[in-house]
Amino acid sequence: MPAHVAVLVPNDRTREALGAIRPKVFISSSYGSGKSHALLVALLADLDRAQGRRELEDLCNRVKGDVPVVLMSEKATPRSEAAFQALAHVTWLVGREVYIAPDADAVARMVFARQAKAEARLIASAAVEGGTLIVWSCEPRRYAVPASEIPSLAKMTPAALANFEVSETGSRIHWKDVDVDLNLDVIRAYADPLGSGTRAHRSRQCWRP
Repeated sequence: MPAHVAVLVPNDRTREALGAIRPKVFISSSYGSGKSHALLVALLADLDRAQGRRELEDLCNRVKGDVPVVLMSEKATPRSEAAFQALAHVTWLVGREVYIAPDADAVARMVFARQAKAEARLIASAAVEGGTLIVWSCEPRRYAVPASEIPSLAKMTPAALANFEVSETGSRIHWKDVDVDLNLDVIRAYADPLGSGTRAHRSRQCWRP
């Protein structure tokens, strides 16, 4: 039976947004609840609310960067100058880039990865921006690589390149039009060749579980 993962949230709005994955998580609004929190999750849209900014910054001040901070998007992005300043301040408080999850599914993958103790092997989310594949691991850590540098993606049209899905557990990204699967090892090999880009990694660019 998978162990529950403790998620710290700043308010009931975030708690309700995480309702879909609640069977897998222990959700708490109190850092001193006795649980060892694996994630701090807040709504990205809350950065446009003064109270939301205060609640998030208060939690970040208390966790002191020990817990990864995830801002979950609900098809909304910060619009105000105050929201952008708050995002910069939260990044400064935690001492690293804050991961912006595109939806609750990405947060669910991060929870699963912690249950499986596979944060560095599983994918939280992916996007294609200007021909560059941007992938976030469940740690979370950002990897970016031009799609043209990955042979199995290099000849795809922009439309085909954008037509992908991340598996439920984050084990792979699947491109539907060309039936190509890549896992995080392959993406890391091209995005970080000095750190992990061995020939063995590069030879496994098509992968299925």
